[in-house]
Amino acid sequence: MTTDAQSLIAQYQAEVEQGKATATTYRNLGWSYHALGEEEKALEAFRQAAALDAYDPMAFYGLGVIYQIVGQARSAREAFHQAARLVDRLPDERQRTIIQQMIKSKLATMPEG
Repeated sequence: MTTDAQSLIAQYQAEVEQGKATATTYRNLGWSYHALGEEEKALEAFRQAAALDAYDPMAFYGLGVIYQIVGQARSAREAFHQAARLVDRLPDERQRTIIQQMIKSKLATMPEG
């Protein structure tokens, strides 16, 4: 997994450096950094993804996952709630259902407040 993630990071970074990065590029970069345990870099990548596409529920889901890992529960909860608000924009019903379940599961594991 490490080699695969590192290869993907190199590919996505090349897109960034060439000015070809999209929200999807940054989202994938975030998951790749997360796979390597580089949560601060993952967080920045998900922030970029959300900035480029404020309607992408998976960018906000990724933010929530990483915020939860780094102990920022309030930010994680906000990101998961934003993802939940946006998930209905996805065209594929099966994908919507899966992502809604993922969000619900994450929120259920978080303390209130």
